[in-house]
Amino acid sequence: AWCRLAVTVSVHGIRAVTVSVHGIRAVTVSVHGTAQGTVGNRAGNRAGPHEEQQPPSMLALHVLPLHLPSWLPHLGVSTADHPALYVADELSSWTRSEVLEYDGLLVKRPFACRWDTFQGVIDEAEWAVLSIESASAAPRQFSLSVDTLLATAALPVPLAAQIREDACSLGRIWSRMCPEVKSFDVKLEILGENTCSRWHQDHFVGRGIVSYTGVVGTEYVRKEHVNFWELEHCGNNDHIIRDATKVESAAVGDILLIKGTKFPGVFNALVHKSPSKLYDDAGNILNRLVLKVDAVPTVPTVARPLLRRVLPVAPAAACHA
Repeated sequence: AWCRLAVTVSVHGIRAVTVSVHGIRAVTVSVHGTAQGTVGNRAGNRAGPHEEQQPPSMLALHVLPLHLPSWLPHLGVSTADHPALYVADELSSWTRSEVLEYDGLLVKRPFACRWDTFQGVIDEAEWAVLSIESASAAPRQFSLSVDTLLATAALPVPLAAQIREDACSLGRIWSRMCPEVKSFDVKLEILGENTCSRWHQDHFVGRGIVSYTGVVGTEYVRKEHVNFWELEHCGNNDHIIRDATKVESAAVGDILLIKGTKFPGVFNALVHKSPSKLYDDAGNILNRLVLKVDAVPTVPTVARPLLRRVLPVAPAAACHA
């Protein structure tokens, strides 16, 4: 259980990469030229180094192509001095190489209760989930799919315009980050009593998510604070997080990209959940209006986007938000 995998790449005597388990540390670098590769497997104080000369073509690394067994999901870059999220001022920054080291990406954009005036409209909506499945990633087709979704939602014009802008922006940045993903699932959800606040990782490429109403957005935590045995074996949700004071959250209005387990090139997936249910002074649930743009690496099964309308749902249906 205390075995440590160490991988180092030395360039002119400088160690460039170190990966460890139970120290939960990984660094990705760009290396060009000839270098000496060293791979060691250590248990306790015992070491078994193996050295070999690597051809230059194998050392033009941007991401370490490590394929680790499923029992090591917590190997990543979230350490005590490394935040879970890469925070930027604009979405275009998400294409920088350093974002590969993070479990998620965030653009801070506090709305300061901008849309709370429409809370009554949201609470009275006749739908709980609206989704466009397999919306084409092509910009024109994607925007038409979003328009179809919003026409069905019948939200106030200013709020609908904001959602349209955010959805199209997420579609564009997803296409730049993951060009191999050719379609997206776009969802509008009203989360209230149907919220399931269980800690989890998404088992697809990833999700872009924005909360428009409510008190807080999606909650997340760094890997070193996660009990992965409890997470993977459906353990007690209260025992998954080792220290509840380490839980962080996106703000209402922030644009959050959650990396899933199938995000290309890296093995970081954000551990996250929906915020707990909140009620007003009269005991009424505080519903959250949420946009989700999911990158799912599947081939569309229909000739054009499929609009799915779901009226009041059972609690389990909204478990992964």
